[in-house]
Amino acid sequence: NSIRMKILLFIGLCLPMIFADYPSLDATYTINLDEPPMTRWNEVLTKYKSGVISLAKQASKQVPKTMQDWLKTNFSVSFNKYWPEYWDELRGFEIQLGIPMYDILAYNLMYEFAADCTGILARNPEGIIVQGRNFDFFDPSDYANIAFMAVFTKGGVEQFRCAHYAGMIGVNTCEKKGKWSLGLNGRFSGLPMDKGRELTMKAIDSGVPFVKLMARLAMLNNDTYEDAVKGLGNQQIANPTYWIIAGLTGNQGCVLTMAREIMLDIYCLTEERWYIAQTNSDRWDKQGERENLANKQMKEVITEAGFTWEKMIDECLLKYPVKNPGTVITAAMCPSKDLFHVVIPNYGVPAPEVQDIFQAWQIVKLCMSQIE
Repeated sequence: NSIRMKILLFIGLCLPMIFADYPSLDATYTINLDEPPMTRWNEVLTKYKSGVISLAKQASKQVPKTMQDWLKTNFSVSFNKYWPEYWDELRGFEIQLGIPMYDILAYNLMYEFAADCTGILARNPEGIIVQGRNFDFFDPSDYANIAFMAVFTKGGVEQFRCAHYAGMIGVNTCEKKGKWSLGLNGRFSGLPMDKGRELTMKAIDSGVPFVKLMARLAMLNNDTYEDAVKGLGNQQIANPTYWIIAGLTGNQGCVLTMAREIMLDIYCLTEERWYIAQTNSDRWDKQGERENLANKQMKEVITEAGFTWEKMIDECLLKYPVKNPGTVITAAMCPSKDLFHVVIPNYGVPAPEVQDIFQAWQIVKLCMSQIE
């Protein structure tokens, strides 16, 4: 009986630590763009109300002093002037959540100033383009609790879908079925932070949408991969960004490196370049650990001949430090195959990373020491 009990405890406690099974993003809500802006998010906000309120209050405490007065006064005037539909969505949030508009704005703008993400573009052996993405941010478990698949419709027809977070009007991980997909990564421009924030505030005051809202507008208004590359590459933006865009086949995959005023670089798949890995550094600068590992895994472990979207997730995006304590979601998108698969790698208490048999054995010994 003692031996049997130890075996049962081993199966229950140890194996889950070695063979992690990450939950997928299953909740789906329709955002009907034909409904009034102030009420079109009500079902989502009812479901995730407490989580959004908590995160919005946290965000409001992290607003830099140089932005606080602007967020309380200037933003509402300029945003309502240039983007009244989306201002009405924010007003609907204020009514539904019962919290100050300041908290909602801080929550919606946090991504402009702090986001580490990883994007992958790859062509599989059949010539089909696949996009992979890790969204890295604050408090991954808290954001995972309010994550869902948002299906945006108009006239009863799906326009695009996104891995989304309740209480936000902007998007960052989206696919237009049979057309193209989009991810966006923050770009560190090298400017002092206060100067960068000042330029972002001026851009928004002049009518430039913040980056995640620009992503939503792009998904709505660009029907093809070519339209998306041209449209996003030719627009002024509020904050330096990498647009990571996937099409359907061939060489339809590009990373656009954006300064606030202009596109600095476009880097695309070619016959010789079957994948691109992009984190938060310009490709001509020294690369960090995440980008170095992503390149190594894609080139040496997965390989061009052996590539599948499952391997991209398991052997690249879920390997530390590409996956890290800030990773909220890991996604694979393939517009031509209607694939949009999302897992939540840091939901609750994550299982330890296991890199090899030796490490697995150390975990086994640790578990068994707790059973003895």
